[in-house]
Amino acid sequence: MNVVFPYLKKIGLLWVTEHIIPAQEHFSSNIIMHKLLLKIDSLNSVRNPNGKRVLLFTPVNEHHEIPILFIQYLLKKYGHTVIYFGVSIKLYDIEEYCAFKTVDVLHFHVITNLNGLPINDYVTNIANKFPSQKIIISGPVAAEVTITKQNTRHLVNMKQLLDYVKE
Repeated sequence: MNVVFPYLKKIGLLWVTEHIIPAQEHFSSNIIMHKLLLKIDSLNSVRNPNGKRVLLFTPVNEHHEIPILFIQYLLKKYGHTVIYFGVSIKLYDIEEYCAFKTVDVLHFHVITNLNGLPINDYVTNIANKFPSQKIIISGPVAAEVTITKQNTRHLVNMKQLLDYVKE
């Protein structure tokens, strides 16, 4: 949290301002992803008796995987069961899965909202499609969500994310 995320924020800024080439950003991101995957795999499978079954994903056209890998690590560390769908996932695929499997929480992370739908519309849509699940929205775009539904929660900073995974 004190090294990787400040580094990613800075390298993202350098990439946007064309002070580095995309290959440099991809190279360092792949090193970080590899380290995260190793940490996730090394965690013991201790289950929290109050743990939730969390389906973790990013919406269509959101390809930032490091944040959801980090969230997966935190959730698993605190004993939750994680169903990791990954990046750029269609709601249809989630509907298909939820039709046959129990999921308590749908958690999506958004850095760039490129799915062609205003974020409030996306949140309304997912909250209405999955009224039995808690919907968690995290990432910078979560701060732009102005609607509130009974089954939604917006995590707009690291403290809120940490409090959520510790519940």
